[in-house]
Amino acid sequence: MDINEFEIGDFFFTGSGRWVCVDKGSLFVLAIKEDKLNTYVEGEESSDIVIFDRWDFGGCWKYNQ
Repeated sequence: MDINEFEIGDFFFTGSGRWVCVDKGSLFVLAIKEDKLNTYVEGEESSDIVIFDRWDFGGCWKYNQ
C-alpha cells in the first residue's frame, strides 16, 4: 500500500491480521488490531497502537469490495 491509501477508520490487513487506521501522518500510520478495537478509547494512551511506516506499507493490503 501507499500512504495515500490509508484513511482514518478504514480497515487494512497484514500477515498478522486485520487492523484499523486510527491516525495518519505524512510518513506514518497509527493502527490498532481489530480484536483490540473494542478496548480502545480515543484520546487515551494505549500500548495496543502500532506505528506503520514506509518500510511496513509493502506488507499491507486492502480487500476491495
